[in-house]
Amino acid sequence: MKTIFTSLKLLLLTLIFSQTVFAQSVGDYRSVNAPVSPGLGGNWNDITKWETYNGTTWVAAATAPTSADGVITIRNGDSIRVNVAVTADQIVVEAGSHLAVNVAGNNLTLNDGAGDDLVVNGTLLLRGFNTLASSSGTVTVLINGTMDWFSGVIQAPTTIAAGGILNLALDFQKDLNANLTNNGTINWATGASTGGIFFNNVTLTNNGTINEQFQSNRGFFPASGTNSFVNTGTFNKTTTFSFSNNGVPVTNSGTLQGIGTITLNGLGNTNTGIIRPGTSPGILGLSANLLTGQTPTVRIEILGPGFVAGTDYDQLTFNAATVDVSGTTLIVEEDDVNALPGSYTIMNNAGGVFTSAFASVLLPLNYSITYVPGTSTSIVVNKLGSTLPAVWGDFNALAKNNNRVNLNWSTLQESNVSHYTVEYSANGRDYTSIGTVAATGNTTNVTNYSFVHSTPDVQKTNYYRIRQSDLDGKTAYSVIRPVRFSKGTVAPILVTPNPVRDRLQLSVQAENIRIMLVDLSGRTLKNMNLQPGNHELSVTELAPGMYHLVIFQDGLRLETQKLIKQ
Repeated sequence: MKTIFTSLKLLLLTLIFSQTVFAQSVGDYRSVNAPVSPGLGGNWNDITKWETYNGTTWVAAATAPTSADGVITIRNGDSIRVNVAVTADQIVVEAGSHLAVNVAGNNLTLNDGAGDDLVVNGTLLLRGFNTLASSSGTVTVLINGTMDWFSGVIQAPTTIAAGGILNLALDFQKDLNANLTNNGTINWATGASTGGIFFNNVTLTNNGTINEQFQSNRGFFPASGTNSFVNTGTFNKTTTFSFSNNGVPVTNSGTLQGIGTITLNGLGNTNTGIIRPGTSPGILGLSANLLTGQTPTVRIEILGPGFVAGTDYDQLTFNAATVDVSGTTLIVEEDDVNALPGSYTIMNNAGGVFTSAFASVLLPLNYSITYVPGTSTSIVVNKLGSTLPAVWGDFNALAKNNNRVNLNWSTLQESNVSHYTVEYSANGRDYTSIGTVAATGNTTNVTNYSFVHSTPDVQKTNYYRIRQSDLDGKTAYSVIRPVRFSKGTVAPILVTPNPVRDRLQLSVQAENIRIMLVDLSGRTLKNMNLQPGNHELSVTELAPGMYHLVIFQDGLRLETQKLIKQ
């Protein structure tokens, strides 16, 4: 009996819930007999294409729907075209249905009712130089499906939801007269002569992906008022044409990537995000102000098998009197370990020189970088030789109270290794040998090595690396370890706890420490400069999983720690 009673309760609750979810209100409209087929569909003012709910059942409509009515639903499989000037509210375009605003001179004006005023789960077409208008600034449009914006004006604040798509196409300008937020995908295809976006006192925010698909040089245009483009997602250039902001201020904390040219002009531009040239690989041209005075991260891929920029590796190009990279973090990634030893020109300035040193440089094992700040017109990374059959373990450099530096390193296994050469630099670029240590040669066990440098410079930063040589004369390099004397000891950083739930404690005992918190895709989430003392870093907003905490001193990487967020 108890089982039967429980089943009856569940049935009753299901019926009540179904009636609540699918309940209709008096005055609601829905489309009828307007199938999406060639030559069919229906016009908005054709009353034979609408039904209205009278409180009991759906009946044939006596008039076309307006903003004075209830919810207006274009049902799955139907297509409605705005063929007269329409003012409406609470429009729902179901998945598999279409709403077309494409008859010239017939705008769709949205009133501000309850909830989103236009929800598109199917397809919305804006064309014919019409306006998707609003009666007030609080009107909202939500695109869960697809919006095709071929010409005309967006005057109602619009959001492209995650999973939603906005297609810009054809040889017509697009006028943005209300804020547009993209959490999904924008496919921006222009024509051969026009197709730019004209800003009228608005902000375009990209939290998702914008795919540039130009057929000519295009970009943003400031028509009037105060405008901005905010990119926290990915701006993906796929063609060799040029994109320009034409004075619309750009704030980038996301990723600018691809090929062709990106030119930012005017004031107010800020770049703290990632620049990733190429389409695995490729060449991307930039205006100098994307690096000069900014703090971006540049990521370069080395693929091989040859040495052709854009084919075998990524390259950034500039045409400016100077390009200042002092705020830039450079990360070089080797996507194929079979890339040939040799030189790769990863940056080239046809108009002048690169000034200053990078904020930091992260290179693959066995790579070095070559350029002279203030003189070089190109920046080159060199693959120094084939990686040896030894697996590196730890490498630590520790300053001692007797003004000496103890170097300790280990290998996890070795095969035919001859010896290790300890190399020293006072500037981080030019290295000399200060001693050699014989290798075990062949072992599958952990092997520990040590060396003492008795004459470091106690007033400056000292740099150390280990050159590994095999019996055939091939060489490979360890990571670089900087050491600065501070009261006779090296200045480390202690990071606790790990795993972490909400707050990370950072105990810094060195000067000029910088940390970067990156996710597994390489996206920078936190970037902080730290001086000696105790610091706290909130990670409550991070999703549970693994992250990398990269620690730098004086612009050079000390170590990368795996961080687990619970």
